[in-house]
Amino acid sequence: MESTHLGFRHLASVLYFGAYALQATTFSVTRTNAAGPGSLPVIINQANATPGDNVIEFAVTDPIVLVSPLPPITNNVTINGRIGVPTVISGGGTVPIFAFVAGTTNILSQLVLTNGYTTGNGAAISNRGLLYVSGCRITGNRAPAASGGGIENLGSTTIANSVLDGNSSSSGGSIHNAGVMSLSLVRIQGNSAGNGGGIANAGNLSIDRTTLASKFVAFRRPLKTQAMDWPEDMAVAVAVVEEEAAVGVV
Repeated sequence: MESTHLGFRHLASVLYFGAYALQATTFSVTRTNAAGPGSLPVIINQANATPGDNVIEFAVTDPIVLVSPLPPITNNVTINGRIGVPTVISGGGTVPIFAFVAGTTNILSQLVLTNGYTTGNGAAISNRGLLYVSGCRITGNRAPAASGGGIENLGSTTIANSVLDGNSSSSGGSIHNAGVMSLSLVRIQGNSAGNGGGIANAGNLSIDRTTLASKFVAFRRPLKTQAMDWPEDMAVAVAVVEEEAAVGVV
């Protein structure tokens, strides 16, 4: 599997996000099991129950394959994957992965989130809080009957230096945004959906230095862009939805 270690040029954003985790209690995932002491579900419950802004790190190098959904994250938590060896969390093709509740501030760094599945929204990430994602790959997740194959955002999400590929849903193959979202140095490719294979946006979306290589992007709200790399067939897709929304630099 492709490594998500993105090099020194991304260090500034990781350090920026990591600043939120100062003065935190650190918990370590020591087992790839789906249950029991040291497993990711148990560690999340411990971080939820411990006051303060907490950190979850990984002592394991093998993939973690879930058999049931992870507990929703109800506290402020930073989840840092390993450097050099990808930290892979899989939904096993049967369950969604992360859910963040309203009123929380969370960070995901250096993770591969893959093979999540949900009959609801957001197979890899469902966010209602304040979320920062840096140096992650979100790949091969599915929400076939709903929205946000990769990410469903109803809160505020910032994504930097990350890849979203091979995700699918009914609306927003990689991302469905109905909140506030900012993308910087992100590549979105090979995703699919009935509406918005790359992104379906019904909120406030800002894009900077990002490549959209999926075939269709649907915007129902104004879009702010800088240095955006549009594929050749994107102009046709945008023209289809321009009658419904302002698309371009606003």
